[in-house]
Amino acid sequence: STNLQTFYKMSDGHAGDINIRANDLVEIIGSFVETDTKNSDNGGDITITTGRLELSDGAYVATSTYGTGAGGNVTVDAAEAVTLIGAGTDVFAQTIESKLFNNTLTITDRVTGLFVGTQGPGNAGTITVTTPSLLLDNGAVIFGPTFGSGTGGRIQIRASEIEVISGGISSSSHYLTPASTG
Repeated sequence: STNLQTFYKMSDGHAGDINIRANDLVEIIGSFVETDTKNSDNGGDITITTGRLELSDGAYVATSTYGTGAGGNVTVDAAEAVTLIGAGTDVFAQTIESKLFNNTLTITDRVTGLFVGTQGPGNAGTITVTTPSLLLDNGAVIFGPTFGSGTGGRIQIRASEIEVISGGISSSSHYLTPASTG
């Protein structure tokens, strides 16, 4: 499998952007496309422009910030459809749901989907999906969480048809302040 990833630099400068363009199809199976920042520099943006985007079997597209820099944005412009098919609702239950209820969910817990998140004071980016048809099934998610003091991700979806069968779309806070942990 092939993974595309950019990270922060220890010196000045933000993580690089990732731009993917394909006329017909971008298909990611069991792999990831990701940018991260862990310092005061901003994370890179990920832009996918295609006819169809298909993510399956644990594949994800994500931007994260762990420092004071802002996380990158995830932008998907698919002329025909975006299809996110998870690795199973049991995988979703083990990876996301159980950890969410036990307060052990972290920014690195991922299932099939689109993610922007923060685990520090920097704000998460925005997920923007523009397509005629959006399908989330079998535990796939679009998720913009915060696990720190920074603002969680914004989610903007522009679609004629949205079908969520057994998946989810969420922007939520999982930050425990020192006063709330004792």
